[in-house]
Amino acid sequence: MNSLPIFKAFPKLKETVPWIPLGDFPTRVSSLSRISETLSCQSFWIKRDSESSSRYGGNKVRKLEFEFGKAIERKAEMILAYGSLGSNFTIATCLFGKSLKIPTHLILYDTVNTPFVMANFKHNCEIAQGVTRIRSILSLPYAVSRELWRHRGERVYLMPPGGSSPLSTLGYINAMLELKGQIHDGDLPMPDYIFLPVGTGGTFAGLLIAKVLFNLPIEIIGIAVVDRIITNSMVIKLFIYRAVRYFNRVAGTNLKATEVFKELHLDYRFLGKGYAHPTDEANWAKDLLKREEDVILDGTYTAKAMAGAMEIIRTDLEPDKNILFWHSFNSQDISNDSIS
Repeated sequence: MNSLPIFKAFPKLKETVPWIPLGDFPTRVSSLSRISETLSCQSFWIKRDSESSSRYGGNKVRKLEFEFGKAIERKAEMILAYGSLGSNFTIATCLFGKSLKIPTHLILYDTVNTPFVMANFKHNCEIAQGVTRIRSILSLPYAVSRELWRHRGERVYLMPPGGSSPLSTLGYINAMLELKGQIHDGDLPMPDYIFLPVGTGGTFAGLLIAKVLFNLPIEIIGIAVVDRIITNSMVIKLFIYRAVRYFNRVAGTNLKATEVFKELHLDYRFLGKGYAHPTDEANWAKDLLKREEDVILDGTYTAKAMAGAMEIIRTDLEPDKNILFWHSFNSQDISNDSIS
């Protein structure tokens, strides 16, 4: 796609924000009929952002279209990105940087060593130009400053955490416009509820802003998958405030952040011991989705969000509701990707 629905809805954006096409949009929506029967809900749908690119899927692609657009605008010679050992964002950044011929250096901090985390760490080491491993997230400010100093003679573009920034939030405001078009075309009914995992909060914030902006009768429930010290309501509200302020400036709108705050529903109950720590509920949801619908979830993000969604549907919602799960995990095989 060489343009976006958001550029048609807000023509001023085309002139004021950087963007480069990286993904394959719109992503599919499909019905998970067996899951809806299991949960006794009206319908259960999935938005497959897992297929957002044949290069590497997941929710980072929509964000990186704007961040790499900005990096290219600034004539970046290197990308500096950071995350946990098991970060999907850093993998996506390296792969798309490679396709754009911009090398990436990563700073990765230790977390719980699950098979998923260590597999992602291996991928990160294989595809990045360089990797700095640190023992604690508390060392991150120093490590970032040190790498920026080391590369001070180059034009370095520092990626925001998880790719989430006021600029990249436009990717998920656009995603809601995309969904709105699919509803209009009859691809799915208007969801009563949308569930998604929440990490750095950019995807969540973008969908919430779009819900208010387009006056959609949807309740969006975020399932926290990152420790509360990083992901909490105050942090998300601050991010929304910055994103709304930026959007008003570049799009010429007058949206109020306080209206978006009212729609914030963030549930921490399904995190378990912390980020990347497996839970029995997530493992059960992961196995169920694979067995019944051939949908692949990961234990760190999407399986926890699915477990939370299923529990809330079973215990808190009336059975006549249409549910949409926003699938944000990559579905592409990257085992053959490496940088010599």
